[in-house]
Amino acid sequence: MEHFPHLKCLYFEGNAITSMAGLETNVELLSLYLHENCINEMAHISTLKNLKVLNLSDNCIRKIDGLSGLNIDTLYLARNRIGFEGIEDLKGLLECKSITCVDLQ
Repeated sequence: MEHFPHLKCLYFEGNAITSMAGLETNVELLSLYLHENCINEMAHISTLKNLKVLNLSDNCIRKIDGLSGLNIDTLYLARNRIGFEGIEDLKGLLECKSITCVDLQ
């Protein structure tokens, strides 16, 4: 996605992608919708400091991490595999103090 460095919003749901790699240069993103894919970890987003909304629902994520230093206020993680290993899977939420809305259903 380096050819589109000024993207503000990206909808890329339902494409069977397995990784969020390649978004590191899209530092102007405000909203990122990657639901209904095959992503298994929250990685490659540490440069997205302007990100406010992140939707990773309906993926294969097992634990919340990678949020340190981000300013996300709304996080959608419904229908993943978070919590199967216990409460430790949720500790990553503590890394992002700006979150005001979380969907973990």
